[in-house]
Amino acid sequence: MWVCNRLFRVSSLTGLGLVVGATIGLFTETAHAQYASEAQPGGSLAGSGSQSKASAYVFSVRPSVGVGGGWGGVGARVGIAAEFWPTRFVGVGLLGASLGQDPLGSDYSTANLIAPVVTFRSGPKGGYFLGSLGAGYARARLIEGPDTVCLQQCVEGERSISRFNAYTVQAALGWLGHPSGSMFEIGPVARLDVIADARGDAPTNALITLNLEVGLAVPES
Repeated sequence: MWVCNRLFRVSSLTGLGLVVGATIGLFTETAHAQYASEAQPGGSLAGSGSQSKASAYVFSVRPSVGVGGGWGGVGARVGIAAEFWPTRFVGVGLLGASLGQDPLGSDYSTANLIAPVVTFRSGPKGGYFLGSLGAGYARARLIEGPDTVCLQQCVEGERSISRFNAYTVQAALGWLGHPSGSMFEIGPVARLDVIADARGDAPTNALITLNLEVGLAVPES
């Protein structure tokens, strides 16, 4: 029995979606535990005590995995992001990612990218909202042509594969928690990846994904 590329790609995206859904549930419990640990028995927050003693996070690194969709169909994204915070609310970072989109038709696309970003956060410690904007370089691939879904014998027609240099524009918005004020960092982050052919031949593509990001944050000494 033959297993075609199309079935493989669809099943991979489905499995990835199930993993992300399960880990989002784990994040919810982690966030609840963080806020519970900050609350005093009387109901007030220990912000004036433990929060004031906690050190601000100055560096963080997080691998991520996510699923979503865009102009090129359903998509998946695997990446890593690192940030350095020279100030309490504004920092600089670098991210890299591999992503793919499939319209569940005959064409699909992939890209690898790297981009510097400017990052913003709502606070230097505890749980905080995070946003970022940036632009960088991508190496993209577009596969066009017939694709066959079959059970016994597959005969694929001619396919066109083009590789090209591209610009990428990046944006992100999410929330990151640090349970019990630890170095462990986890949270959901929505990311926008825009890929534009530097030659202007291939169509501009965009992918929006919901990512689970898990990593480490280093506090100031």
